[in-house]
Amino acid sequence: ATSVSAWGPERATFTMEEPATYPTFNSITNNPTIGDERNFVRVGEIDADETSLKDEIEVVPGRQYLVYIYFHNNASSTFNDSAHNHSGVALQTKMASSFSTVLTPSNKGTITATITANNTNPASVWDEAYMTTSTEKVLMRYVSGSAKIYNDWKTNGSVMPSSLFTEEGTLLGLNVLNGVIPGCEEYHGVVSYVLQAEELGGSIEK
Repeated sequence: ATSVSAWGPERATFTMEEPATYPTFNSITNNPTIGDERNFVRVGEIDADETSLKDEIEVVPGRQYLVYIYFHNNASSTFNDSAHNHSGVALQTKMASSFSTVLTPSNKGTITATITANNTNPASVWDEAYMTTSTEKVLMRYVSGSAKIYNDWKTNGSVMPSSLFTEEGTLLGLNVLNGVIPGCEEYHGVVSYVLQAEELGGSIEK
């Protein structure tokens, strides 16, 4: 596919009608929330009316940008119960994210997120979104405390620890952030955070 967005690895895909028989993240192609789940990292300028999320945006100093990362264990809910040894439930599920801190017109910035678990196939999935700028030099700064998880469970709205921005990542979860994510749409969620764009060293007009 000639998609702008880089994602990986190449993996088996599923549909809402025919989900997976084993734990796997973000591999459904017709999700009603985001469409193709392989494209699970989006970014958009925060706007009072509507923050429209895309794979690539142009960044302007002084504005704030929302990073949106979707997660969904695509195993059929059938495999969550004890009769199936809870084989559809993803364990030790973690998310890690990183972003380019300096953007220039010739240097496209990247926002990456990776979701890992210790019993999924594949073991990790990743996706990227991109930031461009026409300003000479822009610094992207994480707005402290802005990373939160959103789901239909008790952890909804919880602030995520800064370990989200480490290589190892931080645990996801439902009622507690314990890495346990059963299969099916009712257990899906989003982690989002805010980046502030600032101009680096104003150049003197000649």
